[in-house]
Amino acid sequence: MVLGAALILLAVTGRIHWLGALFGALLPLMRNALPLLIGLLPKLQKHIHNNKVTINTAHDHTEISTRLLKIIINNENQQLQGEVLAGPFASVSLNALSLEQLQSLLSDCQQQDNDGYTLLIRYLRQRFGDHWQQHATGTTHSGDFSVAEAYQILGLTPGASTESINSAHKKLIQKLHPDRGGNDYLAAKINRAKDILLAQVG
Repeated sequence: MVLGAALILLAVTGRIHWLGALFGALLPLMRNALPLLIGLLPKLQKHIHNNKVTINTAHDHTEISTRLLKIIINNENQQLQGEVLAGPFASVSLNALSLEQLQSLLSDCQQQDNDGYTLLIRYLRQRFGDHWQQHATGTTHSGDFSVAEAYQILGLTPGASTESINSAHKKLIQKLHPDRGGNDYLAAKINRAKDILLAQVG
């Protein structure tokens, strides 16, 4: 505080330039903030590395490389093909992976590679159709969750009517459907919960 006041006084009296006074006054603050900035640097570098995307466009295709994937998009028909760049399936073509393996890769992308996650969902829809989740191992079996959990997912109580189930499903799916920017996994769970409960009512 004393140093700052002295520097301001010197600047007012014209003995030093005001920029020099400002820099001198901020110096103690910068000294205190320096360890914090140094501590944040590795996290910032990791964030940049994790989200680094390179895009190369040619006449007939566009190549997008994310942390885990390299995707090539045909500019004419918008069809995707790709290769895994890192992880358990490194150097393997997406076309060579089974749906179960692609589901595992999707989970890795969701945790480590947001851009890769979006592109992989698009690839899955292209290869398996809009309802690819329903054919994935572990996503449609009633053993995924119990009837009680299905009620909980839809926010209903046991004994709910068919109309209540359909109404609750409609409200949730409108909020979480992938086409509205929601999450494919959650949408699949909501759809499955409705199927389980309707089967119980029937």
